[in-house]
Amino acid sequence: MKKILMTLALVLASQMAFCQTIDEVFEKVKALPNAQYQEISKEMMAFVLAQMNDEKTKKTMQKVESMSFGMISSPTEETRTAFIDIVSSLKNRYNKVAEEQEEGQKMFVFTDSDDAGKPLGLILVVSEGEGCQLIYFKGNVGMEDLEALSNMK
Repeated sequence: MKKILMTLALVLASQMAFCQTIDEVFEKVKALPNAQYQEISKEMMAFVLAQMNDEKTKKTMQKVESMSFGMISSPTEETRTAFIDIVSSLKNRYNKVAEEQEEGQKMFVFTDSDDAGKPLGLILVVSEGEGCQLIYFKGNVGMEDLEALSNMK
C-alpha cells in the first residue's frame, strides 16, 4: 500500500511540474526571436471601451479586465516550432475548448477558471503564415465571448 501511495505521489508531483502559468508561458514566448509583448491594463481597457461603437463587442469587452499579447512576426520554421512547443504546455493547466487546424494555420482556445468553475480568462493561440500570436483575455470571459472578441476593431 505504501508503494502505491508513493508512486501516486510521484506521478502527481511530476504532473504539477509540467503545469505552467500563463505568465510563465508569456515569459518563454517573449524570449523567442522577433517576439513582441504588450499588456493592456484595466485603465487602458476603459479608454478602448470609450472609443468602441459596436455595442455587442463593447458589452463583451466590459468583461475583460486586462489583455496580454505575445506576437512573433515572420517567424522561421524553428521559431514557429518552438512557439507551438511552448504554448502546448497550456494543455497541462488550462481547459482546451477548441482547436482548429487548416493548411498553414493552427488555432487553439483555452479557458482559465477557478476551482468553482468561474471563468478567469480566455487564452487564444494562433500560428499562421505570417506570425504567431498568444492572447490572454483576463476577466469573466468564456468561449461564448470569442466571436465578439475576434471581431474587435
